[in-house]
Amino acid sequence: MGKVFYSLLAFLVVTNAKDAARSKLNIGTAPITDCDEILATIEWNESGSACPNARDKSCQPRVDQQTLDLQAAYDETCVKEEPPIPEAMEEPPIPEAMEEPPIPEAMEDVPSFPDDDIECHSLNYAGEAKVNALVFDSFASNSDAQGRLIVCGDATMASYSASQFLGHSYLEEDNLIVGGDLSFKSGVLAGNGKVCGKADIGPSVSNFMSHKTSITEGVCDRYDCTTSYNYFTVLNKALCTLKKTGNVTLSETLTNTGNLEFRGSGEEEVEVYHLSVDLFNEGSYMERKSGGSVSLVNVYKGKNSSSTLLVQGGFHLGKKGRVLVNVCDDIETVTLWGASLTASILAPNSNILAKSGVVTGQVIANSFSGNVQLNLAEFDSCLDVDMDYTATAPAPAPAPAPDSEFMEFTKMFMNKF
Repeated sequence: MGKVFYSLLAFLVVTNAKDAARSKLNIGTAPITDCDEILATIEWNESGSACPNARDKSCQPRVDQQTLDLQAAYDETCVKEEPPIPEAMEEPPIPEAMEEPPIPEAMEDVPSFPDDDIECHSLNYAGEAKVNALVFDSFASNSDAQGRLIVCGDATMASYSASQFLGHSYLEEDNLIVGGDLSFKSGVLAGNGKVCGKADIGPSVSNFMSHKTSITEGVCDRYDCTTSYNYFTVLNKALCTLKKTGNVTLSETLTNTGNLEFRGSGEEEVEVYHLSVDLFNEGSYMERKSGGSVSLVNVYKGKNSSSTLLVQGGFHLGKKGRVLVNVCDDIETVTLWGASLTASILAPNSNILAKSGVVTGQVIANSFSGNVQLNLAEFDSCLDVDMDYTATAPAPAPAPAPDSEFMEFTKMFMNKF
């Protein structure tokens, strides 16, 4: 009786499992929605769990048709085939080495002016740096220049200090170059001197010079004055043609008379200002109110203007090395009288009459006479102008006649020493 009961119980369990499997599978009517439960039913049919009494040795798990159908449906629907392993791709062919471009043949030597392939021009011609003053005719002074001096004519100096602030690295450089004769009665020269003509050197000068420095006569090829004059004359004229970007007004107040106010556009780094000689001469104090960091001041003579440019009072148009006064047209004389000028002067065809004051910048002129102190501050901005300076520039203007104010002042000045 017990065996019949257990057999009937097993039959009911198997039947219920088959019905559950079929309801889950829904073969032929709907897709399988729960593969995990179907797999559990298959495993349950194939395991001993199909026998409710594990001690019943006559109960063995069966693999009937229902289990086979479930397995076939599971394999067809639930088992995903592994993607085929792609065949190894062939290595791309190594490209053939590209031929090197042919080396162009050497160009024939073409005569060219120094630095004629640049657009940014400076006041240091042909790589000559730290030049405080470059004079194409004569030079006479008893003051000092912190930087180097290049004089294409005769140089007369007394109680003069030259290039003493350049430092030890410049002690063996040619810091004084004279294209004519040199008269250096007293003073200090820090560095070497090269003189084309005769050199009359006082004992105080020679005694101060170290054993590594000397002043040598008969050296006439140290500096190319002709080509240098050509360069700076054309640079001067090219800068004079630039359009102005700022305005200058004369401000007259009770507390400040003769105040020239410079206002730039602010759209350019280099602001260009145009002044007549007469307007410039009225200014006893010059100040930049606005504009770019570099000021280029072009001074023109005009039809009925004076031929003498007077630089006096304070001149505050920018930082050291950022201001250039460019003397245009036929302005014969630039007079420095009580000037505190923080700017460089480009006046290759003008004579500078240096009565008093200080110039902190570079000076390029036809001639220089007086006791104005020259402090070194190289103009370090880019002068981006089109220049055809391979053309021959006119010869330097001759020094003033003996009866002129310039020469009278020079004679009076030098007779004191």
